[in-house]
Amino acid sequence: MAAAALRAEDALRAAYIWHEAPDLAGFPGRVLEGLSRLVEADAVGWNEFDPQTGKLEVLVVPDEGLSRDVSVLETWAHQHPLIGRIVENPMSEPIAISDFCTRREFHRLDLYCEFFKPHEIEYQCSFGLSTTSFIGIAFNRSKRDFTKDERRFLDLLRKHIAQAHATVCARVEARERLLLLEQALGNAGREIVVLDRAGRISHASPRARRLLRGRDLAALQRLELATDEGRVTVRRVDADPTVLLVDLDRTPPLIDSRRAATYGLTPREVEILALVALGYTSAQIAAAMTISARTVDKHVEHALAKIGASSRREAVAALLESP
Repeated sequence: MAAAALRAEDALRAAYIWHEAPDLAGFPGRVLEGLSRLVEADAVGWNEFDPQTGKLEVLVVPDEGLSRDVSVLETWAHQHPLIGRIVENPMSEPIAISDFCTRREFHRLDLYCEFFKPHEIEYQCSFGLSTTSFIGIAFNRSKRDFTKDERRFLDLLRKHIAQAHATVCARVEARERLLLLEQALGNAGREIVVLDRAGRISHASPRARRLLRGRDLAALQRLELATDEGRVTVRRVDADPTVLLVDLDRTPPLIDSRRAATYGLTPREVEILALVALGYTSAQIAAAMTISARTVDKHVEHALAKIGASSRREAVAALLESP
């Protein structure tokens, strides 16, 4: 009874680690590390299969040459008793090779002779993970098959892994959407700040963090303040999590046209330096002017050479009208 309780505690701890994965890149490694501790198996593999191309991407713990021979597995994948069934039912419960063929039938397959036998794999149990991609997790053994109790335990783990995978996918998608929104707002002179439940900043652009540094944001509804970059208005949006919209009113500095003419600047160079004076990055200027960031940098480079300035800040200072 104590061993079962300890096993359940270990499984819950592993599930927590899976759910907390920051991105999809490291997710398979986290899962395999946890499963290798929870399940008795010679090796545990994460397999992503593309039915259109027949390509397999494999991560195995411990590897011991299995992933090196993935091309052999691809060649004979059509004989694999489990791959086709998991593709047909991506959220399948754990299934074993022994469910579909006898040991003698399995040993007659080219797949067994070319891949399984050299790696001493006699028994394999696998389950599907995702309805959006063909992911299978496989457990390999050389000595004995998987019991009903072991399969029930694997099915419990499968449900946790599937939910964690969906959570991480949703987190990545939300982060990508937030970054796109942040970029669009930034091009319009606005920033977005996300607060956690304690009122601390959990996500914000570097400019927004700088503008709001030292401010008590937990109960903030509206705030107006003057900064070196312009007048800032902060408004709270009722949402979960809490969102702050930061508007920066940056009155365009007045470029002295006579000074610009003295340096021989082109109208495009003057236009770009005016945006530089507002604090825009090359990427933001490029988006606003529908040109590439590389082109922006070239214009700035030429302007700095004409002015004899060593930095953008110095170039802008040389062109601003005196107050």
